[in-house]
Amino acid sequence: MKKIIFAVIYFGLSSTLAFSQKANNNDIKAKVEHLKSLLNLTDDQAKKLEQAETDYQNQLKKLSKNTNEKTLTQLKEKRSKKIQAILTREQFIKLDAVENGRIKQVPIQL
Repeated sequence: MKKIIFAVIYFGLSSTLAFSQKANNNDIKAKVEHLKSLLNLTDDQAKKLEQAETDYQNQLKKLSKNTNEKTLTQLKEKRSKKIQAILTREQFIKLDAVENGRIKQVPIQL
């Protein structure tokens, strides 16, 4: 009986973790698709941006709750540098403005 209860709990927890990871990947894909139209990204840029966002989210998950602010800032700077290498200057400026709430999230022309 204990084995059956343990198996049910284990299965429930493992399926919950798999679902949350899949949902997170879907969130990243949706974000990149939105940015693709907003920033006029190429397919190659979108693919690289999706990978950079996935790496960033995975690194965030690895951090413990008592991580200091310096570590988090370094992680954000590393993400920013990766994204700068992927996007053009104009695209990065638009992305920065959108992420920091300085402009509306609609396609704009510079």
